[in-house]
Amino acid sequence: LCRRFAVPDLLMLGKKAEDNLLAMTAYKDTQQKFSRISGGLWMELGCCAAERIQVKPYHRDKLDVAVKERRERTQTKLVDVIQQVRQILAEAGVALVFAPIMKQSAFRGCTRLMSPTKAVIIHSMKYRNLAQFWLILFHEIAHLRLHISDVKDVFAEYEVRKDDAREKEADEWAQDTLVYSDKLIAFSARCPKPTPAQIEAFARDVKVHTAIAAEVFNKRAGDEVISYSRLTQLGLFPNLSEDEAAFLWKNNPLESVA
Repeated sequence: LCRRFAVPDLLMLGKKAEDNLLAMTAYKDTQQKFSRISGGLWMELGCCAAERIQVKPYHRDKLDVAVKERRERTQTKLVDVIQQVRQILAEAGVALVFAPIMKQSAFRGCTRLMSPTKAVIIHSMKYRNLAQFWLILFHEIAHLRLHISDVKDVFAEYEVRKDDAREKEADEWAQDTLVYSDKLIAFSARCPKPTPAQIEAFARDVKVHTAIAAEVFNKRAGDEVISYSRLTQLGLFPNLSEDEAAFLWKNNPLESVA
């Protein structure tokens, strides 16, 4: 491990892991067993991969254009659009990395500024369904837009995720960006307990995948009003297969951006 992470001893290895935890804004499942070493080294592996990805100079304002372009691709099968998504992010100065979750790291995703001209988003795809993929990605983008302005920014680890103000803000931004809050409020008033057909029609109206619309509806309601199992049976709440996950993990982009 010391050789792999270019440190002289285990004490420095631990320090490197701790430094990563403070440098990253991370979406962590606080109800699960967590190792700071495992989590910090998972981040280090993601950053090492990101170093090989060439991007255009990062600027926060570029994310607004990237967000609009990515949102429109949520209705398409993920493996068919992932290279476009990566390219859009690279144009905004963000390297997108997929890193298989490590035991006891408990992270769904994280982000940071690696330098003033380059940001990274590391996505673990811990929960392999399409809705979680996009919500986590947009959650990390929210941190870049709302909370990260300098490479020296420090983020204290939270004990209970729901009590952290920045995590709540990132959740709300991601949900409102993917499923416009004004339209969701109006739809909820019309259909407090929507059928699969109704949520599918609503998703078409706001131009996102049905799975995302259902997930955000349930999160806003604070309950599983729309049955995920029923949507899955109908093919409206797709999970990522092992092959699809492997494709994302093994095909991180290394090409330069023109």
